[in-house]
Amino acid sequence: MRGIDHRKGGNKMEFDKLRRKALKMEKKGDLNGLIKALGHKDDYYRKCAAEALGRLGDVRAVESLIPLLKDWFGALRRVTALALGEIGDAKAVEPLIQTLQDKDSDVRQAAAQALGRIEGERGVYTLIQTLQKSKTDLWWERAKIRREVAKSLGIIGNKRAVEPLIQALQEEIACLCGGIYDWEMEQYYNTVASIQRALVEALGAIGDAKTVEPLIQALQNVHSNVRQEVAEALGKIGDARALEPLIQALKKGWISASPLVRMGKQVIESILPLLRNEDSRIRRNAAYVLEELGWSPRDDKEKAYFLIAGGRASSQIAIGKSGLGGPLRELTKLGEPAIDPLIQALQDNSSYTRSEAAKALGAIKDKRAINPLIQSLQDEEASVRGAAAEALGKIKDARAVDHLIHALQDEIGMVRKEAAKAIGIIGDARAVNALSQTLQDKDNFIRLVALEALRKIGNPHAVEALIQALQNERKPVRRKAVEVLKAIKDTRVLNPLIQALQDKSYVVRQEAAKALGEIGNTQAIDMLVKASKDEKPEVREAVKWALKMIKGKKR
Repeated sequence: MRGIDHRKGGNKMEFDKLRRKALKMEKKGDLNGLIKALGHKDDYYRKCAAEALGRLGDVRAVESLIPLLKDWFGALRRVTALALGEIGDAKAVEPLIQTLQDKDSDVRQAAAQALGRIEGERGVYTLIQTLQKSKTDLWWERAKIRREVAKSLGIIGNKRAVEPLIQALQEEIACLCGGIYDWEMEQYYNTVASIQRALVEALGAIGDAKTVEPLIQALQNVHSNVRQEVAEALGKIGDARALEPLIQALKKGWISASPLVRMGKQVIESILPLLRNEDSRIRRNAAYVLEELGWSPRDDKEKAYFLIAGGRASSQIAIGKSGLGGPLRELTKLGEPAIDPLIQALQDNSSYTRSEAAKALGAIKDKRAINPLIQSLQDEEASVRGAAAEALGKIKDARAVDHLIHALQDEIGMVRKEAAKAIGIIGDARAVNALSQTLQDKDNFIRLVALEALRKIGNPHAVEALIQALQNERKPVRRKAVEVLKAIKDTRVLNPLIQALQDKSYVVRQEAAKALGEIGNTQAIDMLVKASKDEKPEVREAVKWALKMIKGKKR
């Protein structure tokens, strides 16, 4: 006769009272009281009592719980099976085996889970049978049973289960092969994937060498969401046959590097070549594996590849981004052994790595990097082109000048700026005309950099362009033009500097007065005398100083 189920509109106050009563008995360890409660008229109270007995774990409750596996109330049968699993007494094995035939899939799932905890040969045999029979169930029912049976077999770890688990995995793989993926079937696909995952994890837990080849095959065929679990299982087994398939899966982006770490130091020689792979993700994973296995570079070149791949510098500064970042200083310290790895890194698929490699080559200043860096001036990423220009300036080789002149026309201002700066550092007069044209750049900051480059070169061919720069609308440009004209020893600069004494900016007027004082030409005296009445004291002071300088030179 059915009891009262308070879940279906019963008295909530009565339900809460009975639940608290069961918890109170559990807290006191009142075994007899809880066993007595199993016969109460309230079904939910009986369920609470069965759960409490499971948590207590006393084998004396087993005889009273077993009959409840046949109770009319499905939720009670389920918690009873789980409770028997928690208690772990072998007397429950046979009743739980029978419960694997329960009409309710949730109850069958709980029975499989319980058998996994109790173990025993008889339980293994029945679990295997259940696994095999479940293949004809509807997919949502099959999922519940197979997941729990697989989990139980994995916990037990009996090698008799290997072949049935492999067979079940192949069946589940076949369920997804050849089908057309439709969004309406997403739940089905995800459910089958969950079954595959449980089977794979069980095979990994058992760890038998017979599973290696089937798992390698499964790595290609399982649902994409399950590949990592397959790899983890192979890594745990540690069989050398799995090494190359795992490396290929890593290259394809199917799995992370952790399974290779689990395989131990046998993987090191196979992983080392990946430090030179063009894909930054693969290199980063290779560095991670080597680092986790406690590997140390055999020479500085190998160390350079490791650092570029994303390994830790000897200072143990972590790499935040993919690429160089933290170890840039370490690579610079390595010097010559790092050149070839860094040149190779200029072709990397990560623009960040290419940019950092260029910077490192610039810091090392080895002339073997000139041609590769010149090629990097054509890189698709502006950050790389800019870093290459900067590096070429630091190396200071005249072979780069023509290419840097071309870079002055780059569409990105940052690249034009670095190119102008590099030309100034190299100091080659061939760039004067190009720099003079750059004085018309739409970016005023680039004009200033070009002016500074012209100052460093100091070539008279730039005078006309500098004179034009004195008419620029931006005060910093006009001031810088005065400074550069002062540095060029050419008679043509005198009149433009005298005219600059009337500039609308007192800063430019002040700078012009100083420049005329340093040049020391007496032709400037009359205009300087007029400028001595300037409204700004800073200009008057500069004029006073300039006149003193000219008169001193006159003597």
